[in-house]
Amino acid sequence: MVIITAGMPRAGNSWYAPLIESLLSVSEPRASDRRQLLGSGCPDQPGCVERTQLSDLSAQSLQAVMEGSWPHGISQASSLAAPTRAVVDGIAQGRLRVTYLDRDPRDVVLSSLEYGGFLRATGKPDRVYAPVRALSQAVDLWAIYMDDVWSRWRAVPGVHFVRYGDMIRDPRATLRGLADHLGREIDDAGIEIALAWAEERSRLAQEHQRRISPPRDAGRFRLVMNEAEQHHCLAAFREHLIAGEYSLEVEVDPGALGLDRHLEVFEAIHRHRFQRRVEREAAVQHTLQLVAAG
Repeated sequence: MVIITAGMPRAGNSWYAPLIESLLSVSEPRASDRRQLLGSGCPDQPGCVERTQLSDLSAQSLQAVMEGSWPHGISQASSLAAPTRAVVDGIAQGRLRVTYLDRDPRDVVLSSLEYGGFLRATGKPDRVYAPVRALSQAVDLWAIYMDDVWSRWRAVPGVHFVRYGDMIRDPRATLRGLADHLGREIDDAGIEIALAWAEERSRLAQEHQRRISPPRDAGRFRLVMNEAEQHHCLAAFREHLIAGEYSLEVEVDPGALGLDRHLEVFEAIHRHRFQRRVEREAAVQHTLQLVAAG
């Protein structure tokens, strides 16, 4: 069996993929799925899960993952790409099970602007997020994605959609829904183990890659954007917000700085942190050189 973990960029996929991996590792396949695995010549080893990242979902890429799943019976592939005919056929034939992590595009706009500021502050090269500095640029970028990739995923039958906000607010219910979609049996104790494992995997990934922060609350754009900025996003994404069952209400937090000021402060903070880290690392290297020199 191949499980495709799809989703929007900047939607919390670094937390979502480990959540699914932990679910697969601590749960058992339902009887019907177990028979399917054994019938295909694959040993029933639910604890062994292969995970890979796919830049596209072409028939060739999916075939490689399917062939690679043979020793363990399960492969998990993550992808931010658009669906293809191979995905639609794979779901219809029962060879693929697909989940898609969705997020309010207004939060995605905010996240992408913050991430671009983080990349600029730390001097990391990037051709997608770093050049995007203004709300209008970010909205245009994500409007293209929503009209193309997101809309195409919404049209694929058999895809299990998970909203980022629901995952953060109630991860246990999210895991139970995923277990049902993926044909897994898991009890309450297994749910707690899966959550603890996913949190640890996500924490280690953040430390290794020096991520900005762990997953944050949904609807955070309301804490930052002023009324005009929220209306700008609402006009651009109204159709998608309605389809995704997101609130259309404009709510401005009394402490909202507006995007320009927020991003200015955000980038300054991360530039300062980056400079401090560089200075500390230089001091450590200098100390090591002195020690080595005797």
